[in-house]
Amino acid sequence: MENKIKYFFVVIFAVLLHGCDLDFSGFVKPHTPVNKRFAQSNQWNNSQSPRIVFIADTSYTVHIAGDSHIGSTNSIQALFDSSATPKTTALFIAGDITTGKKDDYDVLKKFTDSSSGVCYNFMVGNHDLYFNGWKSFYQYYGSSSYTLSVVTPTFSDLFICLDSGSGTLGNDQLKWLRDILTNYRSSYKNCFVITHVNFFRNRMGLTANPNIEEIHVLLDLFAQHNVNYVITGHDHYQYEETFGETTYITMDAIVEGFKNPTFLKLNISKEEIQHAFIPLE
Repeated sequence: MENKIKYFFVVIFAVLLHGCDLDFSGFVKPHTPVNKRFAQSNQWNNSQSPRIVFIADTSYTVHIAGDSHIGSTNSIQALFDSSATPKTTALFIAGDITTGKKDDYDVLKKFTDSSSGVCYNFMVGNHDLYFNGWKSFYQYYGSSSYTLSVVTPTFSDLFICLDSGSGTLGNDQLKWLRDILTNYRSSYKNCFVITHVNFFRNRMGLTANPNIEEIHVLLDLFAQHNVNYVITGHDHYQYEETFGETTYITMDAIVEGFKNPTFLKLNISKEEIQHAFIPLE
């Protein structure tokens, strides 16, 4: 009886989606699998100069947000305005930047082309992959799996950005991540991982649910290599959890119309890391 009920709701859901403006094929399975996306990201990384930000001060600030779902650029404009200050070293948006439609990517590209003074770094979420959205993301922004180093006069930090838009890193990206942590993590004082799908779920969604076995592997990997923060979005629900020495943060959304949206602000010095949720004005 239980299986029949589940089947009934699946059928009803499929019928409703058929009448909506949604890429059902992309909703069920991305047009471009995660291993192929990672291969393209890695190719892009190898063709570019390493992402390194040098700063003269002994402390710095980073802003991180998620789930803008463009459409409208009002929220992302406010985010960029907040980040366009000498104190803000870099801005990260951890996926679901668009709805995946090419028109929305074109709006985003026009916006970023007209923006200056912000070191922005994007990753894909599941919504960015709808409507074959990876094609537009890669054309406009390149890699979704990469590292960024921040170098100060007294210490250096490592930011690792991951593609979890399919709910899994995939074998190739996981191997790449393990290699970075094993061979390079010890050269940096602090290490931050930023990706879309959150590890500790407030709810089970219909897409991009993480693989439990993979989560166990990642929790162990981050603990073993002393990752300071793992920062995610996806659930539109603000949440913090500490596992071992690692702080896991799920951000809320900055999508237009979201009640009381915030972004995450990290103040980082050699002595400490402070984080706070800042209202988006």
